[in-house]
Amino acid sequence: DEDCTCVHVAPTGNDVMAVTDGNVTPFRTVQGAIDWAALDSTRPRLVCVASGAACGASSTYNGAVTMSNGISVLGRYESTTWTRCSPATTTVLATGIATGVLFPASVVTPTALGGFRVDRFVATTTAGITVDGATDVTIAEITVNNAVAASSSYGVNLINGAEAIITRSVIDGGTGSSESIGVRSVGSMPSIQNNCLSLDVNGRCDDFCGTNPAIRGRYAGPGTGQSYGVLLDDSPGGLIETSAICANEGDTGSGIRVTGDATGVIIRGNLVNAFGGALDSHGVWLEDCGGAAPWIVDNHMIAAAGDTNTTRVDGVRAIGDCHPIIDSNVRITGGAEGGTIGANGVY
Repeated sequence: DEDCTCVHVAPTGNDVMAVTDGNVTPFRTVQGAIDWAALDSTRPRLVCVASGAACGASSTYNGAVTMSNGISVLGRYESTTWTRCSPATTTVLATGIATGVLFPASVVTPTALGGFRVDRFVATTTAGITVDGATDVTIAEITVNNAVAASSSYGVNLINGAEAIITRSVIDGGTGSSESIGVRSVGSMPSIQNNCLSLDVNGRCDDFCGTNPAIRGRYAGPGTGQSYGVLLDDSPGGLIETSAICANEGDTGSGIRVTGDATGVIIRGNLVNAFGGALDSHGVWLEDCGGAAPWIVDNHMIAAAGDTNTTRVDGVRAIGDCHPIIDSNVRITGGAEGGTIGANGVY
């Protein structure tokens, strides 16, 4: 629909004037636009955020952003004709708070955030986006890749029963000294889909990580602590599909870590490349899954490599009450390069 029903936000906007004239003047803050739209159900359900008067501009919006139920927010617009621009146009959200952009539990109908770079804030525990109990969330075409001083650093953090689709995004875990996790799901249900530059003829991701769409843990190393591209902790129904999942420059880590209730978890059509762990470096690491049988199926590649001659390296590692079904994968390999105390394809 483009500009048919849109609340405008621009670097030259003014929140007071926008309220006074009914958004004839663009808002200056993203939060001001969200709040104004949410006050009246007859107002547009979409907030369009411009980077400048023409495509190719770059602007940063400072200030906390809390999403509102049913109000979606999209970046990368120009403010002359309100056309959406290509990714060469950069719209940055710098929230200045540890949660980053927050989806609260009051979000229960379709609500999307898309087309932004979201910068993490310096805090002991920090995230680019936090989905706290919200459901029906879509996170699309988002970049979270800045590194800040933190103990625990997350790209997207899902907690307290959150449900979200994460797609077509570039998300990494940063450089936390204790934890660096691209997508962290605790007691929640993410659907991580199509975070890949392209798919092969069979619909599998066959591209490695980089600046292209991907989910990564810590990639600057060597580092400390735990590092996971994706952590599913008590996240039944979690889906990781057709995505590039990479990196593990920590003491221990993996591309994908699954623990706790893993009922119905599916890992399908991905390229998983974990490298650089000092103690443990695994492609997919499953441990004590509550007796569940996660399905690891039709992945293009699951690979792992270590940093030292004492690193434990497994393509797929399953321990304890966890019974994965490993089915129709093209390639699973451990220890293709780097150091290791002993490599296994499947352990």
